[in-house]
Parts: sequence; structure tokens; C-alpha cells
Amino acid sequence: MLSRLLLVFLFVVLTNSLSVLTDDKSQTTMTDGETVLVRQLLNQETLIRMALDRKVNDLVKGMAEMKKNMETSNQQLQDAKREIETNNQQLKDAKREIETNNQQLQDAKREIETNNKQLQDAKKEIAALKNENSALKAEWQIQSNLTTLLSGMYDHC
Repeated sequence: MLSRLLLVFLFVVLTNSLSVLTDDKSQTTMTDGETVLVRQLLNQETLIRMALDRKVNDLVKGMAEMKKNMETSNQQLQDAKREIETNNQQLKDAKREIETNNQQLQDAKREIETNNKQLQDAKKEIAALKNENSALKAEWQIQSNLTTLLSGMYDHC
């Protein structure tokens, strides 16, 4: 606010003293106090401009750094997206493999059940054959005994 007031004051002072190039009137000379004041104002303006230049340069550097960080972040984001896509593809492949393995497991389970049923049927058939074999042995024993008996009676006669 003070700098604006000083700039307005300087403008008024400079416009009141007419230039030799634009007017025939002679230019008024400044007193030593006015000269010191004008120099102080110019020095302050220079300091303000320098500070402003530094701030602008800092902002430009900050923007450049932020742009670089944004590019790095975008690259990392793209890399992450590619990795996610790769992981998703691997997950789909793993799911298909699991489904295939589950199907093979179901097929193996059905085969085991079929083999178990065939084993049970074979055990029943073996048991039936054992029974039939026992019956045949008993019948053979009876026929053998009968043959022995008949041959003993035939020999006595």
C-alpha cells in the first residue's frame, strides 16, 4: 500500500515538472530532499522487483519440478496399470487352470467311484464263486463218498 502511494506521489511530481522536449517552459529542479526521496523510492522499487523476480523464478522452478514429478507419477501410474493388467491376466490364467484341475479331479473322482463299484461287484462275484465252489466241493465229497461206498459194496458182492 505504501509503495503504491509512493508511486502515485512520484507520478504526480514527475508530471508536474514538464519536459523540455514537450514544453517551452523550463523544468523545475528538485531539492536535495526530493532527490533523496526519489532515490529511496527507486531503490525500494528495485528491491521489490528483485524480490519479485526471485519469487517468479522460484515459482517457475517449482512448476518445472512439479511437472517433472507429474510426469514421473504418470509413468509410475502407467507402469502400475500394466502390472495390474498382467496380474489380471495371470489371475484369469490361474482360474482357468484351477477350473481344469477341478474338472480333472471330478473325472478322477468318478473313475475312482466306478473302480470302487467294480471292486464291490468283483467282491460279490468272488463271494458267489466261493459259495459255488464250496457247494461243488460238498457235492464232490458226497459223490466221492458215494463212489467209495458203492465200490466197497461192489467189491463185497
